[in-house]
Amino acid sequence: MTGLPDGWRSARLDDIAHVTLGQSPPGNTYNSDGRGAPFFQGKSEFTATYAEVRKYTTAGTKFAAAGDILISVRAPVGPTNIAPVDCAIGRGLAGLRAENGLNQRYLFWALRATEHKLASQGAGSTFPAVTGKQLKSHRINVAPLDEQRRIVDILEDYLSRLDAAGQSLAAAQRRSELLRAAILESLAPEGTPQRTLGELASDSGYGTSTKCVVGGAGVPVVRIPNLKGGRVDLADEKRVSEAAVDLTRLMLEADDLLIVRTNGSRDLIGRAAVVQPGVFASFASYLIRFRLDPPQVRPQWTRVMLGTPSVRRVVEAMAASSAGQYNLGLKKLNGVTIPCPTIEDQDRLLARFDEQEWALDSLTPSWAEGKSKAQSLRRSLLAAAFSGRLTGRSSDLEVAEELAAAEV
Repeated sequence: MTGLPDGWRSARLDDIAHVTLGQSPPGNTYNSDGRGAPFFQGKSEFTATYAEVRKYTTAGTKFAAAGDILISVRAPVGPTNIAPVDCAIGRGLAGLRAENGLNQRYLFWALRATEHKLASQGAGSTFPAVTGKQLKSHRINVAPLDEQRRIVDILEDYLSRLDAAGQSLAAAQRRSELLRAAILESLAPEGTPQRTLGELASDSGYGTSTKCVVGGAGVPVVRIPNLKGGRVDLADEKRVSEAAVDLTRLMLEADDLLIVRTNGSRDLIGRAAVVQPGVFASFASYLIRFRLDPPQVRPQWTRVMLGTPSVRRVVEAMAASSAGQYNLGLKKLNGVTIPCPTIEDQDRLLARFDEQEWALDSLTPSWAEGKSKAQSLRRSLLAAAFSGRLTGRSSDLEVAEELAAAEV
């Protein structure tokens, strides 16, 4: 292959590694009490580096050894981990062991560097997957053996620094989240009068289950993805498919409170948004609308209180799970209790909270930018490593930054 340094070559995976394609044993052989061999099915058991043992099988037929690379070959294609123990592997994985003068760690990082190329071959009507033939023909750039060790040492040194920076960034973000939670709880100290949502509402009800599509002929319908930052965002709009459908009774008004009542994510259950003026839309059946009594409570106060850790714990605990979905019915939501001081105190406390929230939110773009830059640098360092451009000198980072900038 042209463009490679002297002594390098491009090789098929099955020429430089032993490839074991996984095969799933019968489901009734799975267990979680340690009988049989540790069993890995796919990426769901992956961590940052080493796969996490969660189940076992008494009828494994395809195996990987401790230290082998596990690569996901379906939904999604390409992610890698290392087997922490001898194990059985299902059809969502393959096991790889370097051969013919290839360093195992070099192979691991080379696969991460070329993950996007393998993933691009994934096909399937239900979920992406690659065949054994496609995996075995996947190509990586192979340096001479002594160069492989040097590349791995340099690369892992740089990546460990990126990991440390990422951990610091994550720790700062967690501290911010803890501070936000403390601020929320401080808005309504112990002794604040309590009211249920049912007592505070003048009306409440479920949304429409009418079919909605992009570019439909009817009115817009607010869905869960349209609840962003505590308000309604119709940038991703869907409309009722048929113009003749009458949703007059379910049209939203300013200050309506929308609450997520069913979702596959527990974190989203009970999340709320207040409809701002100018929204012309109905709302979907996954949401419940509350019209609150103005003399008693501000809609924004209710939204904020629903986000406090103490109320979140109550809401999440009462959200029954069925077939992977968490659900809150109107009866349960009507019984949710929130702190409810006087209207004057609500206005004063909301103003204070808005200032504090703005200060915390102003940090979010910096964190997002930092994470994005770290991901780009990681990809670029991997690309540089397996094209012979890592030297161990400070100029390596300049090369990586140039490659990262070229992604934008």
